[in-house]
Amino acid sequence: MSINQDGNNNEQNQQTKQADLISESATVYTADTKDVEAQAGAEKDGKIVYMSNDTGHKTWRD
Repeated sequence: MSINQDGNNNEQNQQTKQADLISESATVYTADTKDVEAQAGAEKDGKIVYMSNDTGHKTWRD
C-alpha cells in the first residue's frame, strides 16, 4: 500500500514532498488485510503518507 496525504496513489506527488517523520527497518502492523505488515512509514502534517517496504519511503526524504 502506498498512499499520499490526499489518499491518492500518485508517484509524482510522492517524489515532490518531504516527510516530517520517517520510520524504517520496523515492523508495523496495519489494519489492511492484504498488507498486514509494513517495514517503513512516513508522516507529513500529522497524516500517514506512506506505509510499505523499506525502499519506497526514500522518495519522502529531502
